[in-house]
Amino acid sequence: MGRRNQPSKPGIFQGVSYTRLYQTHKSMLDRCNNPKCYIFNRYGGRGIKVCDEWVNSYEAFMEWAFANGYTDELTIDRIDVNGNYSPENCRWVDKKTQSNNTRRNHFVEYNGELHTLAEWEEITKISQKTLERRINTGWDIEKALTLPPSRVNGKRGKRRNKKTNLKAETEKYKSETPS
Repeated sequence: MGRRNQPSKPGIFQGVSYTRLYQTHKSMLDRCNNPKCYIFNRYGGRGIKVCDEWVNSYEAFMEWAFANGYTDELTIDRIDVNGNYSPENCRWVDKKTQSNNTRRNHFVEYNGELHTLAEWEEITKISQKTLERRINTGWDIEKALTLPPSRVNGKRGKRRNKKTNLKAETEKYKSETPS
């Protein structure tokens, strides 16, 4: 074996530490096990752990990753956001899927479908901000998700008029809704 392929640690070859997958593994361990990590309070501080198999063996993590669809374009995602990092609770997803699987998401149910506001935006073509404002100002879910945004002179209002448009839209909604 040439110098480049000789193990630097048992089972680890030089150059592996520069791979995205190795950095993902290292970051996962750090945020769950290192109280000095800047996001430890969101992971290890909440009791989230990495399974023993992955703590003790990068190779086991790497084998799982490649057997479960890892590519450099995907990120590791815990299916249950309150669960541990383990083969049963992890998957490789794109950033959009991962951003819809966080504790801070606002889920809304309508017609038996449960989605985040970001997903409802995609479905309804009404911006997430508009949906959020409507729900936060007391609109019922059906109207919030089905009424198209107000238009001023046949065009959507300019950015500086968003608050005015929302106020007018909310007043119109309240005047049309029986008390």
